[in-house]
Amino acid sequence: MNKRKNRHKNTYIHKLQEWQDKQYLPGYYLGGNIPPQVSQPGNPKLLGWFWIVQGVFGLLLTIVFFSVFYEDIFQSIRYFIVIFGVFLFFSCVCLLQIIGGIHYLKKAYRKEKLNRITRKIIIIILLCFFIVVFIIILNNTLFVKTIKTTVDIDNIGIYSDGLLIRNEIMTLKLRCSAEEKDLIRGKIFRGESGSITIYYYYGMLTPNKGILIEIE
Repeated sequence: MNKRKNRHKNTYIHKLQEWQDKQYLPGYYLGGNIPPQVSQPGNPKLLGWFWIVQGVFGLLLTIVFFSVFYEDIFQSIRYFIVIFGVFLFFSCVCLLQIIGGIHYLKKAYRKEKLNRITRKIIIIILLCFFIVVFIIILNNTLFVKTIKTTVDIDNIGIYSDGLLIRNEIMTLKLRCSAEEKDLIRGKIFRGESGSITIYYYYGMLTPNKGILIEIE
């Protein structure tokens, strides 16, 4: 038993010395070489739970990010590649963190207990996912606010799905029908000045995006 412990200790010291000598060597730890503090952590249970919590939290933030910008994904192929690419990249990173955390927990728990923990982690991830989806649905149904405002025609722009309303605080995106967009486009092209009154509503979580109701 002591021989095995001493052998493990000597291996760790050898890998630690290797890491100290080659940590700044480009590409050395990008292949099969793994730093000893990652491959042989002193407390795999703590590191495993840290990775899992970080992965779940990051996955939820990624879903929220996608829910905020999903309307812009269909504006052009460039938007689709950028937004979907960012979503896919961070989702994969977070999932890898969760898988890595479960791998560390294998060193700290027995197989039966680890299976129960894995099932609970999957349930928590699914539950958090459905909570985020539920909040997004509420944001587009119940948590909405109707606004009446007066806008100068000079501060109105056109984009693929609607209108851009510029003010001192932010640029507001309003989806509207083709007829309403053509009406505003005509005013802009004719060089009309003045202001118009619009009614629109938006979700409380996304105040920079809304849907046009009426133009006066």
